[in-house]
Amino acid sequence: MSAAVSRREFLLAGAAAVPVAGAATGRFARFPSPTVMIPQGSRPCVVASGNGIRGVEVAYDMLMKGADSLDAIIAGVNIQELDPSDQGVGLGGRPKENGVVQLDSSCMHGPTNRAGAVAALEGIATPSLVAKAVMDYTDHIFLVGMDAKRFALAMGFEEQNLLTEQSKEDWLQWKANAARYGEPWINDEAREKWRRWNAAQKTGMDTEDVPPDAAVWSGQGEWAHDTVHMSAVTVNGDLSSCTSTSGSRRIAGGVGDSPIIGAGQYCDNDVGAAGSVGRGEANMKVCGAFLTVEGLRRGLSPTEACLDTLRRVVATTEPRLLDNRGRPKFGLVFFAVNKRGEFGGAILSDNYPYESYAVADANGARLVALAALYDQTADLNEGVVWPQEIALDPAELDRFVGEYDVRIPTVITRENGSLWAQPTGNRRVKLYAAAPTEFYAKIANMQLSFVVDASGTVTGLVLHLSGFDDTGRRYRYEWTGQKVR
Repeated sequence: MSAAVSRREFLLAGAAAVPVAGAATGRFARFPSPTVMIPQGSRPCVVASGNGIRGVEVAYDMLMKGADSLDAIIAGVNIQELDPSDQGVGLGGRPKENGVVQLDSSCMHGPTNRAGAVAALEGIATPSLVAKAVMDYTDHIFLVGMDAKRFALAMGFEEQNLLTEQSKEDWLQWKANAARYGEPWINDEAREKWRRWNAAQKTGMDTEDVPPDAAVWSGQGEWAHDTVHMSAVTVNGDLSSCTSTSGSRRIAGGVGDSPIIGAGQYCDNDVGAAGSVGRGEANMKVCGAFLTVEGLRRGLSPTEACLDTLRRVVATTEPRLLDNRGRPKFGLVFFAVNKRGEFGGAILSDNYPYESYAVADANGARLVALAALYDQTADLNEGVVWPQEIALDPAELDRFVGEYDVRIPTVITRENGSLWAQPTGNRRVKLYAAAPTEFYAKIANMQLSFVVDASGTVTGLVLHLSGFDDTGRRYRYEWTGQKVR
């Protein structure tokens, strides 16, 4: 390949990675799709975090048409990066504490043993493509900050405002609550408390086992973990991996594990690929994605390799981040796929919001439950007095069925006379009626209140979870089939 690449040439090649179902990459668009033979004992597969459920389908279709493994998964990741409703990545991603959206991403290409990464990238919605450009067109792996942006602009990427009205509104609300209750790094008093507390933790002199204002701080936790990961193995056994994030709510300039090769993702074409979402600081200390792939190399199944890495995380976690049973208070998830197309995923606790991951293979695209290192659901439910359940006519339940635009988009279905809730990227839970429009789930202290207009039509949903209320409208469908609010 020529060392000199024009913007036009790059953009023409990169356009093939735009997430359009069934699109071929620029590398293959000029040639007929090859007839692909699947090696014995191998099968194509795409695995991703739960929010990548649309992306794995697109990536798998591309793989089956002969696309390169990295082109396919980046096309899948782009779906989330370009979707402003996914505030965890790309356009509309939640900003750092100073209100600026900074994006991180890294990727690895198994067949060529190459990698690329960017961090603290501003104004470019698809950091995964910029990371790939670093891999393809430089002799470096990692670019950061304004120089990463300058590189992206030189390569022809378009700058845009990544802060949408919704992400700005959510940030302002969080900022106001954080300043009021003493969120660290928001005001001088809270910042000094945290500095003293963390310093004491390092020396072992601290007598408190929780940080200042920990209850308020941990209550905001769902704001903090926003990432999409995707890995794939082709029909020929070639592997690639990619992770992208907005790294929301960090100190300005703070970078997590997503752009770190070997932490946020890792790929070895002889063995497999792995990636992670969750508390990046815990992952970086064990090089979790690399360690998971090494587990595959030792003969562990993908799920057991993920669990083994989580055990190492627990062993290296600071006491301040462990509960009284020695279990981490944070969430962390690993995903893996080996060269044979076997896949797996594991989570620290089954109570963490992400409880499933996305997979696409010959059996279709679907969500699969994560294996949990700790079963905390039973612990949380111990001693809980649930509301008195009332009986509703099963036919009455049909009016609640639909999709709801809450922060974690939720689908309500009816099955065997009961309602079920499926928040995106989470496991499906059964709902119990406490009143004609009030329901609860026997997990994570979750309640749902349906909004009904004067005619009795269900128009929205209020999700009560961990002390926070999240209101969203119900989607309806026009006769054209288009989904609208």
